[in-house]
Order: sequence, then structure tokens, then C-alpha cells
Amino acid sequence: MNSIKRLLDEEKVAMEAVAEAKQQRAQKLREARTEALAEIEHIEEEKKHELEVLKEQRLEKLDSFSEQLQSDTAKHIDELYERAQVNFEKAVLYAVDDVINVTL
Repeated sequence: MNSIKRLLDEEKVAMEAVAEAKQQRAQKLREARTEALAEIEHIEEEKKHELEVLKEQRLEKLDSFSEQLQSDTAKHIDELYERAQVNFEKAVLYAVDDVINVTL
């Protein structure tokens, strides 16, 4: 009878140890999950920041390119206008010469 009671007591101790081990394992899993989620959130924030910095850099380059393009276009338009003005003045001079030559 003592041996049965002793076996039952040992089984109870073993079951309690198993239950405690399961609880500890579940707690460690919860802690690991919480840590992993915190790490993932941290990485996401870093990547969002990196993406924002990259966007800003690209926008700055685009703005710089746009400004340069506007400047180049304005310079080209000015050159075309000056050439057109010179050509017009030459045409006027030729017309005046033709009128003078016809009247002489």
C-alpha cells in the first residue's frame, strides 16, 4: 500500500513538474514573441525612416534637375529670340535696301 501511495505521490510531483515546465515554456514563448514583435517594429521604423530619407534625396535631385531644365530652356529660348531678332533686323535691312535699289 505504501508503494502505491509513493507511486501516486511521485506521479503527482512529476505532473506538477511537467505543468510548471509547460507554463515556463509558454511564458518564454510569450516573451520571445513580444521581443520579436518589438524588434520587427523597430526594423520597420528604421526602414520607414530610410525610405523617407531616400524619398527626400530623390525629390531634391528631381527639383535640382527641374530647375536646371528650366534654366536651360529659358537660356535656349533667349538664344532663339535673339537669333530671331537679328534675322528680323537683317530682313528689314534687306527690305530697305531693296526699296532703295528699286527707287534708284
